Amino acid sequence: MQARARAPARQTPLAAVRWHNEPAYSSVTAGDVMSSTSTSTIPVELRSATQLLQMLQSRQICAVELLKLLLARIERVNPPLNLIVAMDVEGALDAAARADDTPEGERRARPLHGLPMTIKDAWEVA
Repeated sequence: MQARARAPARQTPLAAVRWHNEPAYSSVTAGDVMSSTSTSTIPVELRSATQLLQMLQSRQICAVELLKLLLARIERVNPPLNLIVAMDVEGALDAAARADDTPEGERRARPLHGLPMTIKDAWEVA
């Protein structure tokens, strides 16, 4: 029996997977988000963690600015999904400001320094 050749995977445009009230980025594909060569057309909040860390380390963006962009995205996409039920925005902004004020030597010692992230909890927080 001869094996059939598999068709190449088709990249879905991000516009096809956008959420309510989110602008369409029709020229950007899921593959572009993972590619480090085409970041100029990708909105910051859709870039990979690796790309965001490079931006933070090279001071192209500060942790507070990045956090505010991501909080705005959460505000746009979270209501119909209700994936994030408890947020400490003030605490996150304080931590981001401290990350921005950290001396360069200490930044390099912490690989994820300044990168905002969410933590999936398994206990009641309310």
